[in-house]
Amino acid sequence: MAKLSAAARQAFWQRPGTFGIVGNFEGPSKLSWKLLEQCQKDGISAVPVNPELTEVLGVAVVSDPAQIPSLAGIVCVRLDPYATEAVEKAAELGVPVWLSINAASSVSRAAAERTDVDIVDGACPLMYLNVGSYHAFHRTVAKVFGQY
Repeated sequence: MAKLSAAARQAFWQRPGTFGIVGNFEGPSKLSWKLLEQCQKDGISAVPVNPELTEVLGVAVVSDPAQIPSLAGIVCVRLDPYATEAVEKAAELGVPVWLSINAASSVSRAAAERTDVDIVDGACPLMYLNVGSYHAFHRTVAKVFGQY
């Protein structure tokens, strides 16, 4: 497993292609919803991944990241078993995976170690987009403490 450096985290969203966002998308207050919405605002191609849904924010939902043409990476904001599945799928498809703060677990980290996939472990993906308010503050604090 290669943990992506701060520079690689900053470059993650500039990867060419479309990102798969594994989330529950239960409503505007949920991280997965906010992340998809911010990607749309920033012009980043992103597709929601959730086998229980058909559409979120006007975007067709897929049940498997393998269904996304030109997959750039997988961002997972769901707890296990979804986080571990996202790591294994990223390894299978040869793309990096971003496990958000709430998705990273000892099991998903072990899967990353076992599969040798490139991973962002536990950082908030919204900190690296052009989002304001809380996430901009979070980004500033992370920079001060050398964690950005």
